[in-house]
Amino acid sequence: MSSLFFGPTCRNNIVRTVFLVLILLVSPLAEVSAHPHVFITTRYVLVFDENGLYGVRVFWSMDEMYSSMTGADFDTDGDGVFNESESSELVRLASESLPQFNFYTNIEVDGKAIEVKKVTDFEISYESGQLDYSFFVRCPIPFTGNPVDFKVAPYDPDLYSGLFFADDQPVLLEKSGRFKVEIAIKEDLDKTIFFDTMHPTTLFVRFQEKS
Repeated sequence: MSSLFFGPTCRNNIVRTVFLVLILLVSPLAEVSAHPHVFITTRYVLVFDENGLYGVRVFWSMDEMYSSMTGADFDTDGDGVFNESESSELVRLASESLPQFNFYTNIEVDGKAIEVKKVTDFEISYESGQLDYSFFVRCPIPFTGNPVDFKVAPYDPDLYSGLFFADDQPVLLEKSGRFKVEIAIKEDLDKTIFFDTMHPTTLFVRFQEKS
């Protein structure tokens, strides 16, 4: 799945700039430090099985500055890539810090939030100056005969990380042959974050058995 990763696009750079300006305009009472320290381009693979949704495979591409700083900190042998030891240390630290934020993967089914406290297949790579994360969130959502609706939103409630859907291939499907899957990426007008000042951009999914 490494072919999914691409560098930041011009459009995402513009979006990040507008995002920061909006924060300053609408959140004058927020702490100065409460702004994104890293920008993350997000892609999802929705993995199905014969029963319905099995889980979500998550891919993150970190911005150039954060990639560079993290590479400098963890590429201890200075060869420009992470070896197993260097990568595993960063995975360990991320696995300890991200559960309290649901791994920035906010899933809701029928209005009920699903806690994401544990993930599998957590991998971190650093190569040619690009830092990428990937992991799998197991969250079975069975098909019971009627259309099933759920949503996934990539965001950090504290706004220290700014997450955005990729411009290209933001969502892929895996083993979905039994189901008709409809997806839409748009603002979730039923939810607000960051001092109730913005709606998170969210992946809306509906799946049902093919007729």
